Amino acid sequence: MNGLAQALTGDSAATPAAHIIESLNEELVHRILPNVPHTIYEELWHLAFWQQVSLDWIRGIETPFPPQPLMAFPLKPPRKAGNI
Repeated sequence: MNGLAQALTGDSAATPAAHIIESLNEELVHRILPNVPHTIYEELWHLAFWQQVSLDWIRGIETPFPPQPLMAFPLKPPRKAGNI
């Protein structure tokens, strides 16, 4: 297994990604904070999206860029005043 594969599967010198976030509860990862454009969940989804696109490119699978940058994030419901 090469270094990239080891890093992606958590079998490397770095802490596995799952261990970094394992103690975060669902409320926290979806929490909307003032002046913060994305939740933890949205940021992780975004990272996974681009990781998959990159892996597709490495495999020779033509994968286009999203037409708009926000399309590389999960769809989210409109924010309500009480959630800010």
